Amino acid sequence: MPVSDCFTSVVVPVHNDADIVEDLIRDVMTVLRGTYAHYELVLVDDGSDDATVQKILPLLEQLDCIRLIRLSR
Repeated sequence: MPVSDCFTSVVVPVHNDADIVEDLIRDVMTVLRGTYAHYELVLVDDGSDDATVQKILPLLEQLDCIRLIRLSR
């Protein structure tokens, strides 16, 4: 399958998803890398009070094209 040259953003809301967030990120990034030349994964944390953000932070440094937006109230 040829890699698409269009820029693609995938936006994923997260809230208290510490148990699944690492696998989710790795799975989505695998699909994006294999399908698009230019992409980003935007994670939007809606006030998690578990370890969701703590699990995302190291991945921001390890993997390219990931963004984290933390909403506050």
